[in-house]
Amino acid sequence: MSNADDQPRLIEPVRLSQAVAGGTELEHFEPWPAGMQQRRVGRHALKVWFEGEHLTAMVYQAEEGQLRFESLPYDEHVYVLSGGAVLETDAGERHDYGPGDVFVVPKGWSGTWEFLKDYRELVVFETSSVNAAMNAWFGWE
Repeated sequence: MSNADDQPRLIEPVRLSQAVAGGTELEHFEPWPAGMQQRRVGRHALKVWFEGEHLTAMVYQAEEGQLRFESLPYDEHVYVLSGGAVLETDAGERHDYGPGDVFVVPKGWSGTWEFLKDYRELVVFETSSVNAAMNAWFGWE
């Protein structure tokens, strides 16, 4: 007879709930660091719905505003759920995104990221890189 502790851990797919995707179960947190805000981002919220050894997936939502990133510390895969985003590189190249658009912002990218019209996104990151950035920006451990 085997003990339940001897059983292998069951690993199953993790589904994104409609409530999280729709923005109703997100958690508000402190503002972006002042030095990153080109135009104040009001309230913003997120929900980490999966954190694994290598990948972290979350839904992030922000009121209108604009951030400046210097050498983004991670690769970021983005699926826009609502609103819009305008990313402009330091070279002046403008990229506009809206609901249904999917894009990747590579590690090392520098430029501005503008949030438009109740922006909400599904994002996926490499776990250790995003955790280090969130710790540096917000003091999360």
